[in-house]
Amino acid sequence: MNGHTLLQVYPSADDRSAWLDANKLRDINPDTGLQLESYDVALTSAAQGIGIALGQQPYISMDLQTNALVEIFPEHRVANPNSWYFVCRKEKSQQKKLEIFREWLLQEIREDQTLSLNNGH
Repeated sequence: MNGHTLLQVYPSADDRSAWLDANKLRDINPDTGLQLESYDVALTSAAQGIGIALGQQPYISMDLQTNALVEIFPEHRVANPNSWYFVCRKEKSQQKKLEIFREWLLQEIREDQTLSLNNGH
């Protein structure tokens, strides 16, 4: 990656370290490059040719399909070690609109081959 600007998402420094560690890349300083506030800004900047960035499925799938972005290390994908949760206040948990949204979200995840459910939910 020498000679290329790294586009870093500073609130997600653990993502950089996880990717570098999983790929046994010790000679890259994860704190170099441009420090950006979100993956959206980093990926938009990468699409504009400003540098290279980490991306997460499914956020990059459309950009990959349209060739706005190109995956340069497909053989070095790393599973995200973090978990995402669907949460709300307990007293609102039985609202119909939340139930509908939850079922829709689960169906979308089931249908997307790039995603997986951990423990079914």
